[in-house]
Amino acid sequence: MQIDAAPLHGLPMDDAQPRWMKSSWRRLPFALRYAIDVGEDHRRGCLGIGAVTEVATLAAALSLPTSTIGPVSLGGSTEIEALLGTGLVNAVYDVDGSPWGNRVGTVPLAPLEAVVSARSLDAGIARADRLAGYASRSVLMPDGAAVSDQDLAMADLYGIGVRQGSSAAESVLLCPPGELQVDRVTAEWWAFCEGLYAEHLTVAGFVRAQRSSLNQLWTSAGGLSPGR
Repeated sequence: MQIDAAPLHGLPMDDAQPRWMKSSWRRLPFALRYAIDVGEDHRRGCLGIGAVTEVATLAAALSLPTSTIGPVSLGGSTEIEALLGTGLVNAVYDVDGSPWGNRVGTVPLAPLEAVVSARSLDAGIARADRLAGYASRSVLMPDGAAVSDQDLAMADLYGIGVRQGSSAAESVLLCPPGELQVDRVTAEWWAFCEGLYAEHLTVAGFVRAQRSSLNQLWTSAGGLSPGR
């Protein structure tokens, strides 16, 4: 299930000051430059909700509209209760006892640039390629490494940036990475961002449950009919 990206980024992103952290994905270490959706982060903080990383749960949330309500469908009642417990959706019950809802949660973190370290540009491009479709990618070359114009042209051809320095946060950008265009958000990409958000919360020292056991936004309204 896919949905337009625009409704997922309706609140301002806190990207005035670059944020960096060390991360890894599928055993690939990288440095991440990222921004936080301050509105969504505040909303989750008020509810005591952390990251929601289950792909099936996020896919169910993506299937719901934002400006109206639609039928909630995710396996049995246990799975639906788990979805409601994430705080990503509001729900009501119609006269038949079937849940209807709308999505209120958004992607809490935007991965702006993933930087992999390598001693050779060829090796770095191969590593960065594993993150294709998830974030803009760059290769960090060590200080003193020879980087020719031909190397930069090759990296640019692959849409991969090149940095040089002792760390990504303090590096010199030799070639900017290609911008990742997220025209349609998938549950897999959202789950990738949620995993990074979980790491952000850990690094920042926030103590939140991975999942909320109570959806404080959920309203039980027996007898309410959405007018099918």
